[in-house]
Amino acid sequence: MLCDLIGLARVDDLFVIGLALDMTGAFLLARGLLGSPEAIVGMGRARIDYSPPLLVGRTRDQVDARFGMAALLAGFMLQAVAYVITTAVSVNRDTGWPEALFAAGVAGATAAVVIIAYTLTHKRIVRDLLPRIAYAIYDEDGWTTQKVVALRHLGIDAGYPEEPPESNVRYIERVFKRNFAPEMRELS
Repeated sequence: MLCDLIGLARVDDLFVIGLALDMTGAFLLARGLLGSPEAIVGMGRARIDYSPPLLVGRTRDQVDARFGMAALLAGFMLQAVAYVITTAVSVNRDTGWPEALFAAGVAGATAAVVIIAYTLTHKRIVRDLLPRIAYAIYDEDGWTTQKVVALRHLGIDAGYPEEPPESNVRYIERVFKRNFAPEMRELS
């Protein structure tokens, strides 16, 4: 077990890991709520019959919230497990600066792992959600010209630049890796 491998690791350290997950999760949840004034103004400007900045911003907020909720839940569960283990077993209570520094390092490493996972996957998850958002803008079934144009606007607003000259369908195929049927190519 980890406690046997590292002389400083103890069951009590699970509390610190849980707290680090809670703090990181709270940060990620709050991130979506604490936008800069420029971002808030940009999202509030209507463009066509929908606002790409608002939709992209809300999609990013949803991804932030998913990561934050997962980290918070993991942190709370880990703290509960640590409490049960600590209550059930006799744990050596001798502590000092080495144990405190180790606990702080474990907490920092835990937060870093969550932030790294978030950073590596956030943009891809937002990109994967945008087609669902574009599809939901209009009530018609299937991919219509309006939905294709909306998805292109969302993609551009999410930071995926155009490569002119590029049709709407070609842009969506390149950015979102969506293959449209040949009959959809006329929606360019």
